[in-house]
Amino acid sequence: MAQVTAGAKVDSVVQELQNRLGFSDARKETIRDAMVAAASMGVGGKAGRGSAGGAKGSSGAESAINQGRLNSQLLAEEVASGHAFQKHVVERQEFADLGISTKNQFQNFVENIVSNPAIDRRQSVDGTMYYLDSSTKTIVIRGQRGEATAFRPDQGGVGWDNYIKSQVPKK
Repeated sequence: MAQVTAGAKVDSVVQELQNRLGFSDARKETIRDAMVAAASMGVGGKAGRGSAGGAKGSSGAESAINQGRLNSQLLAEEVASGHAFQKHVVERQEFADLGISTKNQFQNFVENIVSNPAIDRRQSVDGTMYYLDSSTKTIVIRGQRGEATAFRPDQGGVGWDNYIKSQVPKK
């Protein structure tokens, strides 16, 4: 019974992630399989404990941390797989001075921004989330419908301060 409950919980979390980030059903299944495999590892990485053993030994804080990591990974993957890589990394070379030229480098860079608790985060009334990395002058945006991007307004000619003042919700 506990395994069914854990599986239903995983399904619920994955469905919520899909609703927020808008990824495909195929990606949804991949993520679900990864979450089930991680749950079966349990605390301390001991395989074979089953999802009930992992859930029983896990704290709420640990689950929240893991969910936060997964959200960061998914958002970074969406950004790197969307228009942002081609437009902002390849064509406009906005990240060249940071040594970013590959999709993997870009994805890791974005993930580091969105997973960093010290980064300024702002949310608009429609639910769009803005991650503002002032040290690299990078903005990562996740729209409520799952669209996502990352760019550097200083490199694009708009200017960091101008963009923050005119396009980003106030604190």
